[in-house]
Amino acid sequence: MLVNGEIRGRILLARDARQERLEGGLAAMAGTGQRSLLTVSANIPGTQKAPHGVEALLAHGRAGLVQRLGKLGVLHHDTDDLGPITLLCCEHSAEHVKRAAIDVEAHAPWARLLDVDVYDVATSSPVGRGELGLSPRRCLLCPAPAHACGRSQGHDAAALWRRVSALLAEVSGDQSRGQVLAASLVEGAERELGLTPKPGLVDREGSGSHTDLDLEKMQRSIMLFPRYFDALLAARTQDASLLRLVGIGRDAETRMWREMGSNAHAGYIFLAGLLLTALPDPEAAANSAPIPVAVWRARIADLAAGHFAGAPRETKGERVRMLHQVAGIEGEARAGLPVIFEEALPIVQAAYERGEDPRRAAFRAMALLMQKLEDTTTLRRAGPAGLARLRKDGAELALLLDDESAWPGAVEQHLRRLDAEYRDLHLTMGGVADCLALCFALSSLELFSA
Repeated sequence: MLVNGEIRGRILLARDARQERLEGGLAAMAGTGQRSLLTVSANIPGTQKAPHGVEALLAHGRAGLVQRLGKLGVLHHDTDDLGPITLLCCEHSAEHVKRAAIDVEAHAPWARLLDVDVYDVATSSPVGRGELGLSPRRCLLCPAPAHACGRSQGHDAAALWRRVSALLAEVSGDQSRGQVLAASLVEGAERELGLTPKPGLVDREGSGSHTDLDLEKMQRSIMLFPRYFDALLAARTQDASLLRLVGIGRDAETRMWREMGSNAHAGYIFLAGLLLTALPDPEAAANSAPIPVAVWRARIADLAAGHFAGAPRETKGERVRMLHQVAGIEGEARAGLPVIFEEALPIVQAAYERGEDPRRAAFRAMALLMQKLEDTTTLRRAGPAGLARLRKDGAELALLLDDESAWPGAVEQHLRRLDAEYRDLHLTMGGVADCLALCFALSSLELFSA
């Protein structure tokens, strides 16, 4: 039996061997027309580098890369003392490939265990998140950068391993479809928050038009979601009444207000809870037969009808809907969320299939939602003129995203200019943000079929 010192020694040797293989691969690719080399491996803390589920993790990671980048060449695949590793090559630029890799690493909770490094063949240099203006990857257990927590060893090793085991169980199909959806709903909210820049919304560059919120508060709010989703799933197993399920949602809103002192995610609490509550057979295995989307949407519509038929609540959204005679999110929910399932989600999926930059695909969905949603947050803050402005800006953004010469520089400049104008107008689009987060959550799932 190997003791810890021997294991660490073998890990160091494996690292040296991987570096030699990488350098050899880069040298062999020179002059072949291949512009990028990718290494796909697992980021597993500790000395046990190949636990059950790791091969499934890499298989899903490779599939996600193919979905976004098209055909990839396989240079090497084996398992050493650091676990399994695959070397791939492709003709896309290293920056484009890195953005796709980052999207794969973020598209589901379990994907945070993936480690996809990208190298520019022409320079033999890695392309990191910093070169793309992105912040470091978060720790598995807290919002701090992973490298900082790794150096400080500030987390309990047992807690860290429990988190890794849970994520590997998810990717290997050992979790229920309800648990997988709940985790994806958390990840969807994180991806929406991280998308930058966004006009009038909290992102990595500022608070937009929300003077009472910031990035740290929004991250803390997202960390409250698992408790809410666990309570909903537990209630589903007990066949709880709609009244009880609504009460769980209200409890989640109360916790949010108590912890944040402001409305960080009230709309998302409702929408995400609606999707999770309407999910057919949530206790079924995640890898069981897919759910027909029409069935799921019909259940969403029925639940929404039951919810809104109950005693009216004096919420800001309801007052805005009555004042301006709009359906708002109530109308969307009663119809089974058509703007998400029929419009925004297909835009994202089509962009992935043609290998488009994931951020560009996300902005396409945002532009669509800006044009289509009757955003009551916008109406409450800026009235019908504000909603008309939002729709106009969404249409202009969609056109700009179709201009190859405008991506990414002109698009980002345009969005930052809109953000400054929205802040002056006190204009924001909370409904767009909530639906965009749902779109991100659903885009990573294989729970349902057309």
